Amino acid sequence: MTARAYRPDPLVLAAASLTDEAAFQVRVVELLTRHGYSVFHPYDSRRSEPGFPDLIAIRGGRLLAIELKVGRRRVTDDQARWLRLFDGVREVQALTLRGAATGGDDLADFENFIRRRARREVMG
Repeated sequence: MTARAYRPDPLVLAAASLTDEAAFQVRVVELLTRHGYSVFHPYDSRRSEPGFPDLIAIRGGRLLAIELKVGRRRVTDDQARWLRLFDGVREVQALTLRGAATGGDDLADFENFIRRRARREVMG
């Protein structure tokens, strides 16, 4: 699977500066995609969990959780917590859950999956 070619607006890219986080993000995404990463950025981060990283980039077996900062801005406590959580990940599984509002879905199987994983973590 190859990364979709990201084509930033040339005018936005030309105006990018290290003092503007949005413009800096355009430069970072362009660099990542040029190097074969698939990049996700929440369209409206106000609807995400507080502190969730600005970018998630994946290539091969590597996932990068990236928080962008420019100027004197600092990582918040919520952002630092998310970055620590991502840094501690040792296993990733891609799942699809089929659901229905009234039951008859995959939720019971998913709960069993989570319980089995929790037992393994406790047992070491």
